[in-house]
Parts: sequence; structure tokens; C-alpha cells
Amino acid sequence: LSTVDPPTVVPTSYRLLSAYPNSFNAQTRIAYDLPTSANVKLSILDINGRTVDVLDQGMRTLGQHRLIWDGSGFVSGVYFVRVDMGGSEFSQKIVLVK
Repeated sequence: LSTVDPPTVVPTSYRLLSAYPNSFNAQTRIAYDLPTSANVKLSILDINGRTVDVLDQGMRTLGQHRLIWDGSGFVSGVYFVRVDMGGSEFSQKIVLVK
């Protein structure tokens, strides 16, 4: 489930913020900025590039969107957050440690 912060300052660019905490045990917070409404797909990929979870998908309003990924059902290791939004694609490495 995505939550959106009411924009006090409208983001000026599409941006994937750093996951926190990273490295993590069980849960990490993922956030992204939208300067305009956009179609978004935010996925978690394993080290081989396979999608293991889709956290957010669909049309989203402008602002900062925050999600929690619960990795408790996944094995320890390196994963990637990938978000496609507004014609741009961003990714970052996250590490699940149990």
C-alpha cells in the first residue's frame, strides 16, 4: 500500500529515494517523488533480475509516495528496487539480512 504525503513543496523531478534502513531485517521503507501525476510500477527484483514482488502499480498523484517492503518471506541476499515512472526508470540495491 502506497501512502502519499500532501505536497508542501512539489517535487521538481522524478526520483527514487534511498531505502531505509539498508541493510535491513524484515522491513525497509521505499519512497519516490513525482513532480506530476504519472503511471508508476515499483518492483522488487532478485539478483538474477526476476521480479519477486510488485509493491505499487498504476496512476499516482504528484508528491512523495512511501511504501514498506516486508521481506520476511524472502531469503537473505541482494535485491533491487526498480521503479518506472513518467517515462523514467530508476533502480537501487537493497540488502536483506536475516
